Amino acid sequence: MEKSKTLLRRDWQLWLALVAGISTLLFAGTSVLYHNISLPDPNYYFTAARMIMNGKVMYRDIFEQKGPLVYFTHVIALAITPGRRDYGYSIIEFLLMFFLLWFTYRIMRLYLPRIWSAVLTLLFPAVFLQNALFREGDTVEITSTVIMMGALYLVMRQMAQPAHRVRFWESGLLGMGVAWILWSKFSLVLMPGIAALVLIAVVWGNQGWRQALLHTGLGLLGFVLITGPVLFYFWHYQALNDLFNVYFYWNLNAYTEAAKLPLAGAILYGAYLGVANALMSYPILMWAAVIGLLGVFLGPFTPRKGWYRLGLFLPLWGVMFSVGYPHLLGYYIYPLVIFVPLALLTAAKLILFLYPKLAEWQPQGWATVGTWLALTVVTLLIAAGFNNTPQQSRLFEKEDPAIFQFMAPVRHDPKASMMLFGVMDYGFYYYGGNKEPVSKYFAVYNLDWNKFRYPWKDWDQRLADKSVDYVVTNTARAHSNGHLRKNYKYLSTVHIQGQAFDLYHVRN
Repeated sequence: MEKSKTLLRRDWQLWLALVAGISTLLFAGTSVLYHNISLPDPNYYFTAARMIMNGKVMYRDIFEQKGPLVYFTHVIALAITPGRRDYGYSIIEFLLMFFLLWFTYRIMRLYLPRIWSAVLTLLFPAVFLQNALFREGDTVEITSTVIMMGALYLVMRQMAQPAHRVRFWESGLLGMGVAWILWSKFSLVLMPGIAALVLIAVVWGNQGWRQALLHTGLGLLGFVLITGPVLFYFWHYQALNDLFNVYFYWNLNAYTEAAKLPLAGAILYGAYLGVANALMSYPILMWAAVIGLLGVFLGPFTPRKGWYRLGLFLPLWGVMFSVGYPHLLGYYIYPLVIFVPLALLTAAKLILFLYPKLAEWQPQGWATVGTWLALTVVTLLIAAGFNNTPQQSRLFEKEDPAIFQFMAPVRHDPKASMMLFGVMDYGFYYYGGNKEPVSKYFAVYNLDWNKFRYPWKDWDQRLADKSVDYVVTNTARAHSNGHLRKNYKYLSTVHIQGQAFDLYHVRN
């Protein structure tokens, strides 16, 4: 019996670490199982980080829409990995995955027995690791999700245990989390920012305004500890204007519609778009969001006080608002994953209500180990069924990826220019020979920056002028463009993430 209690109270953390470690190894493209830099996004390829390490300054010499901390973290990963490879980031991804599971467990533990909390926590990765939500471990997505899950835990703990005193170091860490998201993905800062304000209000109500002021100061201190080095970097390189004009301008531009609505309308419209976006793109998250929101007012974690319910609802609305508003209907849905623990919690409480004897279920001794092991295997099998990333690993592709052969002509001509015609980088930069892209969104290579300031506006003109040596595009776009068919000859096709890309070379 004592061994069983120890396994429940302590060793569950080891099982979370085991799941996090195996998940990172199998599904994170930066792990040692994968060919170096075999990921489908310019952020994954650490393109910007490599340019920074070669002396370029973010936003002044490199245009990207995500925050500077994303690329600074990539620089650290490259610096600590021999040969400047990307494997070092898998250590960071493992820690992020572990803390995501840890916060999930702590949320469950507020309302459920230990064994049920552990069961639901180990099932959570089966959803989170699905391809649409964990496409090889995007650094922004998983970092933001961990911070938001931690902020949600702090708020829910105060709703469930009003007498619990918020610790000073928690306020400081939350301030650091707000700053981290601000400088990683500005559009997601609403959720942790609202959570911080809710906690300040709770402290004010329970401990008085002096304590609330002290917690606010510590939160601001944590915020400054993250923000200070970021601003110093851009001040040192005389690029503060570039930081604000590029990073903040492009992020705020997506929210112009919000400014036209009254606050009540923005709240309702943002929540609607968040749920609608999940419904159209990934139904499991839509149902999780619906169940989670109902739980705020009608479920097992509904706070007793009315304003506490509002305090719990607002951070969750911040998540949906962030999902819904970019470009009016959003294009990323991963923040909604924080609703999944709430949906699992609601389902578990309903099951225990209908079958109260299950609440007494308590495996002992080796039965506990068997339970953990079975849940770990089930989680990883479910995740593997919905995530095809391991098919790109060394387990399946013994040789270098086919894209190496696809880009071989470009690699053999170091002076060749290349243009991505309406597609993302997908590693064409790396596989093309690590040439430094002079472009916005890494769309063109070895082209005059002053002549082509806006590559997305002059694609057709460049094709008509035959001013680019090589063109990479998807098959559908290639067939629909007359200049491409007339002036360029087809070389080969490569398949990446279910999409077909064609390589063309200019005709003599």
